[in-house]
Amino acid sequence: MKRGILLGAAPTSDAEPLKKYIQPDDFIIAADGGIRLAEKLDILPHLMVADHDSSAPVEGVKAISLPVEKDVTDTAAAMQLAFDRGYRDFTLLGCLGGRLDHTIACLITSRRFAERGCRVLLADSKHELTVLLPGVYRLPESDRHLSFFALSNCVKGLTLTGVKYPLNQYLLKNDDPLCVSNRVTEGDAAVSFDAGVLLQVFSED
Repeated sequence: MKRGILLGAAPTSDAEPLKKYIQPDDFIIAADGGIRLAEKLDILPHLMVADHDSSAPVEGVKAISLPVEKDVTDTAAAMQLAFDRGYRDFTLLGCLGGRLDHTIACLITSRRFAERGCRVLLADSKHELTVLLPGVYRLPESDRHLSFFALSNCVKGLTLTGVKYPLNQYLLKNDDPLCVSNRVTEGDAAVSFDAGVLLQVFSED
């Protein structure tokens, strides 16, 4: 599946840990100030989508200009553009840890594209967030904190196995913080659920 990498403008002091998320054949889009992250990653985006309220055009990078006053964020516009070009696998870098309103907007946008059949991953140097639709997913072995949140009104039939705090067919509502700070304890750990939209979060101290 073709993969789109979206670079956002959230402050990134150390870009080195983010390089592992980028492969040579990825299509890379810088959303406005995300061009600064591209410079830190030492890559030249294939495209820049921007209203240029926090960046300037870059020589050698094709740009699509957006109006400053608009009804979508630069990141949402960039994702829609990639979606229209056939991309269904997205990794968002530089979209966490900056302005809280923009982080929330990225999560909401990620949910919307997940519901349209996309795989969406958001990452920074300490966090890895994945938006999940109903199904069964293997959990990688990790010593990081593992948390889950309902992005829809509720997540039905949530089952966690191979973790410190297992669950069986739990109804997780969007105001329920029960699934914060779990841990993977077995090599065959998995998460599954029957309905809803689930946010999976791996985080480091």
